Amino acid sequence: MADAKVPPRLATLVWEDAWSDERRVMEGDDYYKNVVLINEVGWVMFDDDERVVLCREYTDHAVHDERMFSACAVVPRGMVRELKYIEGVKA
Repeated sequence: MADAKVPPRLATLVWEDAWSDERRVMEGDDYYKNVVLINEVGWVMFDDDERVVLCREYTDHAVHDERMFSACAVVPRGMVRELKYIEGVKA
């Protein structure tokens, strides 16, 4: 696992989605046992024992000498199935 404060690094993240819908189910129905996995590629902004923050886009337009990242997902560590860093690519 990376340190909490890391320079943004490109990675793939597979995580278990929390989801709901309006479907009515009967007792014993296994519909809600389905696991929905999300596959994302983006820049890891934060990584610790509690969460991973992955942003899908950034701009080189600096604000106060810092690049701006957006479209970020904060994923609880318990929902992360796989996090793989892509070497050789820098933001």
